[in-house]
Amino acid sequence: MYRVKHCPKRPCFTLSKGMYMPHIFCLVENHIVGAPCGVMDQMASVCGEANKLLAMVCQPAEVLGLVEIPSHIQFWGIDSGIRHSVGGADYGSVRIGTFLGRKMIKSMASEISSYSLANGNSDWQVCAMNSDEMEKDGRELLEVEASLDYLCNLSPHRYEAVFAKKLPEYITGEAFMEKYVDHEDSVTVIDQRRNYAVRASTRHPIYENFRVKVSTSVIIDYINCGA
Repeated sequence: MYRVKHCPKRPCFTLSKGMYMPHIFCLVENHIVGAPCGVMDQMASVCGEANKLLAMVCQPAEVLGLVEIPSHIQFWGIDSGIRHSVGGADYGSVRIGTFLGRKMIKSMASEISSYSLANGNSDWQVCAMNSDEMEKDGRELLEVEASLDYLCNLSPHRYEAVFAKKLPEYITGEAFMEKYVDHEDSVTVIDQRRNYAVRASTRHPIYENFRVKVSTSVIIDYINCGA
């Protein structure tokens, strides 16, 4: 019999009402089964309802609401034929690549902010940001990005303008750990001999969140208009 208990080394999340079971299920998958998954599937299983869209924010687990799907609208899932396992090595490698990218972005934001305050028009400013972005609001934004919790909170425009070109396509676990020490993920372990795809893994959640928001807005507007 397994018992899940609080670990002081892991963050204590504040969960919205009804989200404790999905979070516990996710902890079991992460730390007992060994699958480095997120909480989305668990939330859908516990909170989803037939013929409704479930709007959620996995930061770490919040349901925004359910949207009734009109009878004249249908959604189709297409099988790509590609096998997928959250417990597989490829899934874990992509997750690690994502956390490596987030750590690099946080480090860059902190460094750009420090240089801009200390040196005025530094090389960092010229290369990474235009003059408008380095006004007071820009520096405050950099401070937020230096403690970024979730990559999807970074807009595609901001990512491309400031960070994308400075992220490596790939990096070995050893090279990353020499410079950054840790990737701040309690669920996965970096293999120093492995080459991780950083830029693609980092880009995906940023653009996926943007696409979901746009799609959600279009769907809700369509439903509300009674089309």
